[in-house]
Amino acid sequence: MNADFERRIARLQAKAEAEIPQPVAASRRQSDMPRESSEAPKRNLLKAVALGAFLIILIPTLAILGTIFFSENGDTLLQIIAHLAS
Repeated sequence: MNADFERRIARLQAKAEAEIPQPVAASRRQSDMPRESSEAPKRNLLKAVALGAFLIILIPTLAILGTIFFSENGDTLLQIIAHLAS
């Protein structure tokens, strides 16, 4: 039993070592040319700032509009909700 177990472990380890992918060498363009001024992080930062500004404006605006709409149509909305719940 112990010998079979050790042989199975040895086979699995050999198989795992054989399946390890070898690292791919960097392409010539990546290794020889210096990187530009890191445009990708700037784009990500710009996207984050734009999304944040959009949400800072959008969420309060929708809250205000929802409050106004609910104050004018509250009874109607409550009747619709009650009808849907029954």
